[in-house]
Amino acid sequence: MARIVRRPRVMQQQTLVADEEYGPPDHLSPGTRLGSHTIIRGVLGEGGTAVVYEAFHTELQLPVAVKMLSGRAGREARARLIREARICESVHDPRVAKVYFIDELEDGTPYMVMEKIDGPTLAKLITRGPMPISTACSIAAQLLEGLAAIHAHGVVHRDIKPSNVILQPQKDGTVTVRLMDFGIGKITAKSPDVTDITRQGDIIGTPCYMPPEQLMGQDVDQRVDLYAVGVVLYEMLSGVLPYDAKSIAEVVAAVLRDEMPKIRSVRPDVPVALEDVLLKATAKEQSLRYASADRMRIALGATLRATVSRPAAHSVMSETAQVA
Repeated sequence: MARIVRRPRVMQQQTLVADEEYGPPDHLSPGTRLGSHTIIRGVLGEGGTAVVYEAFHTELQLPVAVKMLSGRAGREARARLIREARICESVHDPRVAKVYFIDELEDGTPYMVMEKIDGPTLAKLITRGPMPISTACSIAAQLLEGLAAIHAHGVVHRDIKPSNVILQPQKDGTVTVRLMDFGIGKITAKSPDVTDITRQGDIIGTPCYMPPEQLMGQDVDQRVDLYAVGVVLYEMLSGVLPYDAKSIAEVVAAVLRDEMPKIRSVRPDVPVALEDVLLKATAKEQSLRYASADRMRIALGATLRATVSRPAAHSVMSETAQVA
């Protein structure tokens, strides 16, 4: 289980804005120690409010990843980091990263020490162009298995997109799809350990992968994740997003107003049955979508078995090896 550690913060006279900010202004240098066991090795990546470091944990004797808030982060980002740790702790599934513990620097900056996952992101694989049908369907099926696990724990991810999916090669030659970044996950089953900090009416997520109800700030359930998987599958099959928009405003308008182009209009070799799965997953009316990740996965699997004869796992591995 993740260990939550809190240290008293030294309060100084500061402006209100500065007091609400967390995170060191510069990157931590290789060799920096966090606590008594975590040693920073370098930077793996950086987002809007957090930096992810490569590190080594001397007690666990494992390479780990450290996610730490940056100087641009505020109180809500802090709450999301803690919530992400608790979500990952509560969902015991091989497609969700393990969290070892969460701690704080002396200045109150929180950080999370978690499993280091090697492999390219799905976004990197998509840049190579349209994928074989078997590859795309295999990745989507694993995504749905992971989503079924988190949905069973009352969590909706709300930000499924290629950059939040890592393809981790395994020793047996297969690839495991790993879900990342639960910082904006919605908790539909309340518990004393995990709370939802999103207010009614908030718009949160990545617009290209969001269904109408999410864009309009309405209450959402697991079907927003299934819609996002449908968009990701469309992107894997075609190499492009379904709406040709040049701005966020255009994306929002297109999702709310226009029908999604059919996949066979951009890739005619996609089976009609697979197109039907995509249409159902991305229906604008949430009641017309699949009721659960398991139901969508079963439908996708039936379509794949009926139309594709080549084993999918080796296809995924060969595609991933070329971008790793």
